[in-house]
Amino acid sequence: MIYSRFTSGGTMQPLLSLCMIVKDEEKVLRRCLNSVAGLADEIIIVDTGSTDTTKQIAYQYTDKVFDYQWTNDFAAARNEAVRRATGRWILTLDADEYVQNHNVIELRAHLENTPGTEPIGFVVPILNFSGYSEHQTTGILQSTALRIFSNGHQLYYAGAIHEQVINPQGSIKHVSLSSCIIFHTGYTEQTHKEKNKTKRNLDILDKVKNQGGLKTPYDFFTLANEYFTAGELKKSLYYYEKAQRGAKPTEAFFPHCIERLTRVNLTLERFKEAELLIEDGLKRWGSFADFHFLKGLLYEVCGFSGNAIAQYEETIRMAEKKEAQDEPYWLLNLEYGKMLPYERLTDLYYKQRDLQKTVFALTKLLNMNPQHYQSLIKLALLLTKNESETAVISFFEKMFPSHEKSNHLLLFKTFLLLGEPGISKYYYEKVVTHGGKANQSDVLRYAILTRDRNLFEAELLSISNESSVEDISKLKFVASVLWDDQEFIGTLSGSENEAVNYLYELGTALHLPNTELPQTKDEGFLYALLIDLFVLRADSTYDRLINEMATPSLINKLSHYFYRQNMLEMAFQYYSLLMENGELGMDGYLNLIWYQLFEGDREDAFLLMQQAFQLKSSSLALFGTWFEHSQNAELNKQYKQLFQDRFPAHKSLSFI
Repeated sequence: MIYSRFTSGGTMQPLLSLCMIVKDEEKVLRRCLNSVAGLADEIIIVDTGSTDTTKQIAYQYTDKVFDYQWTNDFAAARNEAVRRATGRWILTLDADEYVQNHNVIELRAHLENTPGTEPIGFVVPILNFSGYSEHQTTGILQSTALRIFSNGHQLYYAGAIHEQVINPQGSIKHVSLSSCIIFHTGYTEQTHKEKNKTKRNLDILDKVKNQGGLKTPYDFFTLANEYFTAGELKKSLYYYEKAQRGAKPTEAFFPHCIERLTRVNLTLERFKEAELLIEDGLKRWGSFADFHFLKGLLYEVCGFSGNAIAQYEETIRMAEKKEAQDEPYWLLNLEYGKMLPYERLTDLYYKQRDLQKTVFALTKLLNMNPQHYQSLIKLALLLTKNESETAVISFFEKMFPSHEKSNHLLLFKTFLLLGEPGISKYYYEKVVTHGGKANQSDVLRYAILTRDRNLFEAELLSISNESSVEDISKLKFVASVLWDDQEFIGTLSGSENEAVNYLYELGTALHLPNTELPQTKDEGFLYALLIDLFVLRADSTYDRLINEMATPSLINKLSHYFYRQNMLEMAFQYYSLLMENGELGMDGYLNLIWYQLFEGDREDAFLLMQQAFQLKSSSLALFGTWFEHSQNAELNKQYKQLFQDRFPAHKSLSFI
């Protein structure tokens, strides 16, 4: 056994008992248990039906491993573990959590010196990683929860899901304990998908609701969270509002509820409701960055880009000032202070054609998180359009040190995606030289980009079943038209995959003279294929597909792509064609308007806005842009009336 049941002083009662419930947690359990080394004297693990090696791992750390029949009730399972605990204090963790263990001595001393004569619960900070997986995180959300509580006062868990510690004889004294920080990786997309957490939780909550068991504001809040995660925003709105009405502002979940309500209202375009919540949040928690960022987001979605930029910049200044004073600058979400404002600023600076500030913001993002791949792509794109290959490589060598092998692969994938053959070659050779291995799809793409047919054919021979069928098939299609060799698509014939079959039919038709090209209803697939053809410089095939198959919707999408890629000549060529035919969408109008406002002719920008106002699809962002920039009092009055007629729900917004 790794841990003793006894404290260092030899007393019979352990100081701290770790209580866990687990099921199929072989991937993460060892990390969790290692993190409590020297902290927990006793480990109790209740297994609710594992079919993997979870129990074998648990037995390496404790002999107190118990089977429990799962009853769709988290509280009941937790109580099964708690009732077996003999320590003065109880710590509860999930397997996908772990504790920061560098201050074990301080934490144990605090527990030793705290008398357990009354029911006490320590509320600790929890840092929740978000993103695709624990190795590909995009942000951190902070929450707090009661995770350490005194044993021996009949305290127990209640609530089938998002269970809470209850004192049947009265209240529990809540004490903040910052020396115990818990890290949680269970909110990542990969974990949610693997464990189907949202469906499981909703099934449990629906059962409880049908039995009349959802009664408290916190119950409604937890149900709203599950609907929010499932994307059922109207249902989440209903229960968040129900929770808000019944909750006390002093309850720990209350600020989380207001923040979620704000985000849901923004997404559902209930902007006045969002504004009122933001102003309330600023009054209550204005010393933190969270609601300052949300105010900037409200400005942005309503088209007030200048106001949004000023708000985001002020949020960052506020966060940096508090950080310099070693004070927390966020209440709920660490990313609200700097990461998210800089993300939004990159888009807004680009819209205002301030490329220097755009590069600055992207560099800041990458300094904070070098794995922020979207920022890396955007930065690499801007630099390759304006700097020499040597200068670009030099820049990224400073930001991503070459002695770290993973950086070679990251930068190879980045410049490969951008279709930069010279820089891709530089980093591919670095990958190979240092014993790295790019995935097969990337090697095939690289071979096409650098026109290395020998490498392409050699890599094809080693294709594994793990490779993406559609990606590989698409690259075979590009190779067939680029090198005028139909053999590359021969293996695509008769595939059960509809997209792969279409590639075979399209490739075959392209090799036959005077043959009509087969059509596809999957515009998204055709769009992605056209982008690949363009990036990999299969120009003649790209042009033919555009001429024979493009729809106004597809041309609009391609126009936006080229605008985002800073390929303005190409974008404007398509925008002009769409405008002549009366087919330009609102996003296209806004891109043209922003360009004219900040880099072109402002009078042309206002003429474009007036033209766009005639469209039935005119957006709130269009009106916001007009109101923020127009000095024409007469026209302002006219368009304010038009705005109120088209958006009556938003006319009471204070900044319009």
